[in-house]
Order: sequence, then C-alpha cells, then structure tokens
Amino acid sequence: MGYVRRIFLGLIAAFFICPVSFAISIDEGMDFFNSFVKAASSYDTNLLNFYDDNASIKRIIIKGPESFETKVISASAYKMKLKYYSKMAAVTKYKNLYTNLQFIPYGNDIKIKGYRKPSTSNEKFAVEFVVGKNQNGKMVIKQDITHTKAAFLL
Repeated sequence: MGYVRRIFLGLIAAFFICPVSFAISIDEGMDFFNSFVKAASSYDTNLLNFYDDNASIKRIIIKGPESFETKVISASAYKMKLKYYSKMAAVTKYKNLYTNLQFIPYGNDIKIKGYRKPSTSNEKFAVEFVVGKNQNGKMVIKQDITHTKAAFLL
C-alpha cells in the first residue's frame, strides 16, 4: 500500500510541477496566420489582440542596397501606433500580400518566413513571424521581424 501511495503522490506532484506543453501544429499556425492577415486586411480592431503583450517587434529599415538599420519597438507602443495608423490604412485601402510562406516548427511554436508586398509598392520585403500559445494557452504573435523602407510605425 505504501508504494501505491508514493506513486500516486509522485504523479500528483509531477502534474503540478511540470509545465503544460503548448506545442502547436503547422496547420494551427497556418490557420492563425491566415486569421491575422484577414483581420489586418479588413482593418479589424481585434488585430491588436493577435500580438502577445511581450512580443518582439523589429523593423529592418532598408536605407540602400547594402545599408540597413534595425529598430526595436515594444509591443505596447506598436499596438498603440497600429491602432492609430489602421484608420489611415482603411481610408487608403492599404493591404499586405504575403507570398512564398514557409511554416517551420520552432520548438513549441511555428516560425513563418516569406515575403510581404504592400499595396503601395511593387517591391517585396522579407518577413518572419513566430506564432504560438502564450502562458494562458492563447495563440499569439510572439515575434514580428519585417524588412521595410517605411518606418512610420516606429
């Protein structure tokens, strides 16, 4: 009886001590990203909720053929600017077209690599996102790295 009790207590302890795994599948990552693109293209105010409160947001500003500058912005500042500029984007019907997307397992998350073509340009710019579940189990964008020539959201 002592062994059964020890095993039972050990299992209970392991349940409370071990973190819950929030690994997602490629299909979940694709569905989430497609929902993000749809929200962005329809200027949905819910767009802000796609980003984790601690998301890493970087803009790599292309200054010339071999000249780049990396800017890091906090998630809270980015959300505030995104909210403000989304009204202007709706008026101008600005949209991004994402192409050549690759969905790559990245630990418990999915890394998304591809290209973004803004509706205001004929150029394509490299993008990289990491999506996954936060500590509450909610799907979020954890990382957003975008190459750009425009830096008005910074």
